[in-house]
Amino acid sequence: SILLTLPKQTTGGEGRTPSVVMDELAADILSKLPADFDTEVIGKKYPVLYNESMNTVLRQEIIRYNRLTS
Repeated sequence: SILLTLPKQTTGGEGRTPSVVMDELAADILSKLPADFDTEVIGKKYPVLYNESMNTVLRQEIIRYNRLTS
């Protein structure tokens, strides 16, 4: 796990444990993520059509991205 990559003892006078540092880092990363994409809006703007196969790929990737970041 990522906790194994952290040093066993913290340097400096704060005295925070590695798990506290990890929680703060995770919260910081989550706060910087954009909101989920609206698949309905994208589906209307880029409809899945036979002659527009990249729209299918776009929709699939947006669904995967939303699942990953949720």
